[in-house]
Amino acid sequence: MASIGVSIQTLAKLLYGRQVPATDDLSAEIIVHLALAYAAAEKLRESGVDLELGGRPLVISSLERAYREIQYIRSRMPGNQLDTTLITRYGRYVGEGKV
Repeated sequence: MASIGVSIQTLAKLLYGRQVPATDDLSAEIIVHLALAYAAAEKLRESGVDLELGGRPLVISSLERAYREIQYIRSRMPGNQLDTTLITRYGRYVGEGKV
């Protein structure tokens, strides 16, 4: 699956600690919440919490995969189901701030 849109790492850094407006577009909601969950997991890791089990990464890799998958699903959704005021069809962030 090709990478589209902004990476979860970039979006997580941009959104962490911000108020993000709610939308009726559930795919955009998923993208935003996955990025926020990723940011929280990274903060846990930075504070010394072990996010691995027997050397196998937990949480982070699952969030990255889910993020890529919802971006792909969003790119194939009908335009009338999308709210592109925050996230474009292809997963680019267009809200406040720069990516």
